[in-house]
Amino acid sequence: MKDSNFQTTVHKPWLPEEDVYVRKYYRTKKVEDIAQTIGRTRKAVVSRAKSLGVRKRTVPKWSIENIEYIKQNYPSMNCKQIAKYLNLPRGSVEHKIKQLHIIKIPKHKWTTSDLKFLILYYGKISNAELAKMMGVSENGLRRMAHYRGLTKPIKRYTKLEHDYIQKHYTKIHTSELAKRLGRTESSLMEYVSTQGWTGSHEKKKTGYTNRRRYNK
Repeated sequence: MKDSNFQTTVHKPWLPEEDVYVRKYYRTKKVEDIAQTIGRTRKAVVSRAKSLGVRKRTVPKWSIENIEYIKQNYPSMNCKQIAKYLNLPRGSVEHKIKQLHIIKIPKHKWTTSDLKFLILYYGKISNAELAKMMGVSENGLRRMAHYRGLTKPIKRYTKLEHDYIQKHYTKIHTSELAKRLGRTESSLMEYVSTQGWTGSHEKKKTGYTNRRRYNK
């Protein structure tokens, strides 16, 4: 004889269409909404998703650097390439691009007049300004300039810069010194080398060396 107070829990079998719904919406919809739609408990939905190998989508925390990388590179790099570089899911990158309302610029077809214009002004104005004038992306402009073997004129060191370096080279770190002068650290180190300074920062020769490549 069965005890009338004892109730046996009967598990409702999962239907194929319910599994399809869970697989499709578990990553994006709230569990409560899924449970209400298919007539299941929240616990049942979570358990079923786990058995199906479906997990909630992890929303990455977007840094300012990553967002800037997308803004600067999306016109020339596709979502797959950007996602690989940033080590993020492709879907997350695509979603962020939509949020930022970034319109992909069509690949520019370079004409003879474009190339002449590039050769004439490359290095004389900023890449951003030149790219805007030509209606191309900065990355596309840089790639074409590299392909054509174009280089920007070397910014030569002035007498004022020479004296400043000589005065502060032993007191300020090269990275900070380069920043103050608006130069790259590698450029500064190369200049120091051409001036004949040793590792102890002692000058072998006196006076200002008028190097054709670096000085006027």
